[in-house]
Amino acid sequence: MDSRRTPPAKPFGRVVDLGRQLVKAGVSAVVRRKIMQGADKIRQRTSAKQKAAWLADAMDRMDELLPEAVRYAVRQECACCTTGFRLKQIKQLARAHTDLKDFVQALDQSHLFGREVLLKGSALHVDFGLQRCVCTVKAATRPVSITYCHCCKGHVIKLLEAALGRSLRGDVVGSACSGSPLCRFIIYLD
Repeated sequence: MDSRRTPPAKPFGRVVDLGRQLVKAGVSAVVRRKIMQGADKIRQRTSAKQKAAWLADAMDRMDELLPEAVRYAVRQECACCTTGFRLKQIKQLARAHTDLKDFVQALDQSHLFGREVLLKGSALHVDFGLQRCVCTVKAATRPVSITYCHCCKGHVIKLLEAALGRSLRGDVVGSACSGSPLCRFIIYLD
């Protein structure tokens, strides 16, 4: 065997996560195959434009083949960046600011979630970016279904749940990759 052979290219993590979450959600093998069509060609080293195009197409297939509640739940479970530095930082903020209003103000000033975090009634309004996506699909050459952005909603929810010690729910109000001026999430605290 030739020891100089290069190892096979690693699969792209966001694609792998999507496949895992579809299985976890109980999506049938037939539907999973349709959604994941071409996934084997998307590798770590695949160009950003090709990754974005595949993800955009996969979201379109999800929109066509899955009920809204299922596709949003699948994408929410694909949330990234919910451990490590961000988790440590949000927990430190929660310990240092036990009053909810103080915590939200400190969270806003930390820019942990990007642009702005505001408490309005019993809901947090969280804004990311400004007219640009912060995720893989930022390289897309066309608008991407808002289905994709439920992973960012999951990112916000999972970190807030860890900080506040309770289950939360939320909505995606707008997303830059879908044509909104910024990415906006509402997280309900009641």
